[in-house]
Parts: sequence; C-alpha cells; structure tokens
Amino acid sequence: MKPTHFIIDPTNFKGYAETSVTNGIVDFSLNLYDREMTFEEYKEFKKNPNLICLDFDTYYERYYKPFKNSLCGQWEEITPDTYDDMLNVLPPIKWCRDSSVESFFVGEAFSDDLHGCYIQDKSNGKCYTALRSVRMDPAAIRTEYRQFRDKQAA
Repeated sequence: MKPTHFIIDPTNFKGYAETSVTNGIVDFSLNLYDREMTFEEYKEFKKNPNLICLDFDTYYERYYKPFKNSLCGQWEEITPDTYDDMLNVLPPIKWCRDSSVESFFVGEAFSDDLHGCYIQDKSNGKCYTALRSVRMDPAAIRTEYRQFRDKQAA
C-alpha cells in the first residue's frame, strides 16, 4: 500500500485538503463520481489546473501549519464577564495561575489543536483572549501575554 497523498489548490488554500489519494486512486471517487479516478483524471474532472498532490509532510509543513499559525492573532481585550462565561461554558483545559496571571483553554477546539486561550491579569484587572495551540506550555503562554502587555504599556 502506497502512503496517502493530499490534493489541494495552493492558490486557494483554506486550511484543508480537497481530498486524498491512496494507491494512486482519488479516495471516494467511486462513491462520489461513479468511477475511480487518478489524480490527473480528477484534476481534469474538476477543471482546476492548479490542483497539486502532496505527501503528508509537505502538505503539513508548507500549507497546513502556516495556515493554522495564521489563525493565531494578537491578544484581544474582553470583559471579565466574558472571561467567566468562557471559564464556565465547558471544563477548562490547562487552567493554571501564578501570582498575577490566570490562564486556561476552552475545552472545545476551534480547529485541530487551536483553542480559545483566556487570560485574566490580576495586576490590572483586564482579561484577554486569543487562539493558541493547546499544546503550548501554560508558562509560555503567560510569558507571551506579559510581553504583549508590556509592549502595550510602552
């Protein structure tokens, strides 16, 4: 069995593969299009010369990972009520605090490993949110937030 490859349009990548190819055949092509298709046949069928077929590592490193990282924006201020609502809507993930900053992730992912990350800064009473990878170390998140806070104060 050959490894699975992924079909994307690099000129219009929206964070996911259009479909995949296993053993040289576009997956589900028999079910969806009433015949098995190779990648070249699929590209012709879709009338999209921009489609490319990539192995997983290339797909992930060149397209998916940069797209996912582009979703992680700046910290945005929210109200303390919104912070409390998000803390109580689902069980929090990695809920922790140090002397002045409390942080947690909402239990449901936005996409893949991206979750809403929430910060409550006890030193100034402000609350913030941003999408971040749930795999981030909480101490690293608080450090990133403090750098943002200090830059905003300057």
